[in-house]
Amino acid sequence: MRSILHTLAVFTAACPIWASVSITSFAPSLTSPQAIGTPVTFQAKAADSGPGPLAFQFSVSFDGGAYMTVQDFQGSPLEVGAASDTFVWGSALTEGSYSIRLVVEDFVTGSSVTQTSSYTLNSRATGSGLVLTTTSNPVVVLASGPSCAVGSSFSVAYRERGAKSTSYTNPIPCDGVHSMNQYVAGLYQGSTYKMNYAVTTGGQQVSGPAAVTFTSGDFPTKIAFPVSTVITAAGAGSDPSIKNILFSTFAFDADGDVFNPMMTDMSGRMVWYAAIQDPLANGVVSRVIPGGEVMTMRDGNVWNGNGALGKGAKSMGQKVAIIDAAGDLVQSTTTQAVGEALTAQGYPGTTHCSTVPTPVSIGTRCLASFNHEFLQLPDGNLLVLVAQEDIFPPGAQGTNQSCTVSDSTVPCNVDIVANCMVVLNGTTLQPLWFWSPFDHEDANELPITRAAIYTGTTSSPNCSDSGNGCRPVWLAGTTGVTPDANDWLHLNSVYYRASDGNLIISMRHQDWAALVQYQDGTGNGQVLWRLGCSPGLTPPVNPVCGDFTFNNVYNDVYPWFSHQHDVEIDANGDMTMYDNGNTRVYELGNSQNSRGYVISLDEVNKIASPILIQDLGYQSDALGSAQLLPSGDYFFEASDITYASGIRVESHPTHALEVEPTTGESGNIIFDLETSTSYRGFALPNFYDNFDAQ
Repeated sequence: MRSILHTLAVFTAACPIWASVSITSFAPSLTSPQAIGTPVTFQAKAADSGPGPLAFQFSVSFDGGAYMTVQDFQGSPLEVGAASDTFVWGSALTEGSYSIRLVVEDFVTGSSVTQTSSYTLNSRATGSGLVLTTTSNPVVVLASGPSCAVGSSFSVAYRERGAKSTSYTNPIPCDGVHSMNQYVAGLYQGSTYKMNYAVTTGGQQVSGPAAVTFTSGDFPTKIAFPVSTVITAAGAGSDPSIKNILFSTFAFDADGDVFNPMMTDMSGRMVWYAAIQDPLANGVVSRVIPGGEVMTMRDGNVWNGNGALGKGAKSMGQKVAIIDAAGDLVQSTTTQAVGEALTAQGYPGTTHCSTVPTPVSIGTRCLASFNHEFLQLPDGNLLVLVAQEDIFPPGAQGTNQSCTVSDSTVPCNVDIVANCMVVLNGTTLQPLWFWSPFDHEDANELPITRAAIYTGTTSSPNCSDSGNGCRPVWLAGTTGVTPDANDWLHLNSVYYRASDGNLIISMRHQDWAALVQYQDGTGNGQVLWRLGCSPGLTPPVNPVCGDFTFNNVYNDVYPWFSHQHDVEIDANGDMTMYDNGNTRVYELGNSQNSRGYVISLDEVNKIASPILIQDLGYQSDALGSAQLLPSGDYFFEASDITYASGIRVESHPTHALEVEPTTGESGNIIFDLETSTSYRGFALPNFYDNFDAQ
């Protein structure tokens, strides 16, 4: 509340209290009605007698129901007292009446205004057969069929000309009233397919009256998609249910370099990419939602205009978005929308760092950017990681640097950055639960005195204004503050454990995983245990161990993981992760490789025991993911590779690997597909289903 009152006090001193916002225009690009799947652009413009900027929010209601926030508040600086924003609406796949609600707010004055616009979508299914409609994605087609009875399900069967097997979209429930509409994704470019719908009731399947032919388009030439190469082909021992690999790959488009999600088959041939309709096209895939939606972390502007509208560093990580197979927006929110909502709920230190006046004093906290994790919880709510900066006194975490303040040399205050967890309502995108590690900084939970473990690698434990190894920070380098921020924890994954409703977090720069008391939103955020240990075979890495001991039955020289990624609990109860091994490499040399890492946990006696610790043949100092497959094999994505068995690799590729466990703690690598640098990878049976325990 103090920060809100402070903001109001500043405002009233600079602006008249009668400042107001008004909507001057709000109209769609196409008149109503339109057919399902037609992207419609709503253009909104508003005036403000206050200083601005203005933030625009768009929500959608179907058939008089509750509004779902689709495009949350994102800001536009005022130009001659006005600002504008656009909303591209294309993800609705049910015919009927909709209401599009626009809210425009000046978050400095608190003045806001609301307006709604009615819109109708018509069915494309005019008869009993399947209707196919092209989309902006050349390898995705919208399939529309007639309504079907309650209790039945609808899916689309599709087969490439000359192929022997038929693939199916995921079954969706029929409601007996509306037409059935699905995107068919996972197609090869420039290929002809036969498609028909199938209605399943009980064990009986009935097809549509006739198959329809569709020829996919070609991938856009403006994007230099990575070339994927098979190193070891999937053979008889590979999991037969895995048909595709979805990568969050690093590619190049006409405007520069971006992460552009793509999916390949097991031979590396592309079958899908994210056709994101956004000038800030960066789309780092965090998770896949069963049914054909992808969760991404994106770039975006900030409300005070300091962030670049292009791909400047300050725009990185300012938005998270869920997109559908065609690339249309399902939901999105911004760091500042979340920060404003948290501040209004009374959480201190949650305003966006771009709004914090400088010079900053000790104790200043603020939110900087989304990063590393965005996932959907089983109850439909959304969890996202957001960086938080906190200014500490000189000498914090052993940082002793000098700054120039008013022509005098003084000890720098220390900027420390950590990652908060925010759980958002899956409909309104309003915060439901907030966790800051700075509220749990003690010896029994997260000791603030324990700085990030520095391993002397190219991955620095610090963050800079340009995003050096992490999302950019805002307060570092300002007057009297260290030029970089200490990246204290560097959370890079969160896993929801259904057995107790708690969260397992991965802290890369502490070589720890930890259990946080979430309890489905009722928990107080206490750190219940810490897992991991940097043995400290040689200085300067000193032994820093958590609450578990390792049952080293195979006498590993370095049994513990370090600088790990993607810590999860699998369906069999074991814990998997990608062990990057940075600390181990620092201790033992570049002959060390990253490892596929699986352990069992005895949480009563605090003992960790090895299940699989597989040398993957590649050393990657960052990125990576891990996954248990239905057959009992494991999938690991080794990414940003710097060494391959001691030999320097300059191209920093990614290798998608399948490991078949054998006796002992290691197994056989039976599949290896190389592609460009990828943030995460997912082994999938198709675009619609996945085996991720999330």
